[in-house]
Amino acid sequence: MRFRARKSDGTMIAMSSVREGRKMEETQSLESLDALAREFNIEVWKEKITTVDCKFCGVYSVPHDAAHNGLSCPSCETTVTENDLNDTDEDGWFWWTCVPGCLPDSDVSGPFSTQRECLENATEGLEPADT
Repeated sequence: MRFRARKSDGTMIAMSSVREGRKMEETQSLESLDALAREFNIEVWKEKITTVDCKFCGVYSVPHDAAHNGLSCPSCETTVTENDLNDTDEDGWFWWTCVPGCLPDSDVSGPFSTQRECLENATEGLEPADT
């Protein structure tokens, strides 16, 4: 079972590979999506895209800082060189789960073309806590 999100109280939320639950409504505001993401410690950010050309896996788009700090393929973790990286002028939206002050709980997801698309992907199947 793969865990995808950690709630603010530290509880892990299991997400099955089969997508179940409600579809996000188009009318849901960015603010409500952002609030739901924060409730589940989902960090969303915009960053320049770098492509990683892995001789085993192909080409992957990743956040610029992650590509230059890790220098490995995001799929097979094979070491790559600066020659295997291509910095683009494109921005993308990315997300991961991360308790504030701690290392991320998940791999980075993205890039997404819009903040809404990123937030909808990050919060798919999550429900706000009852108040």
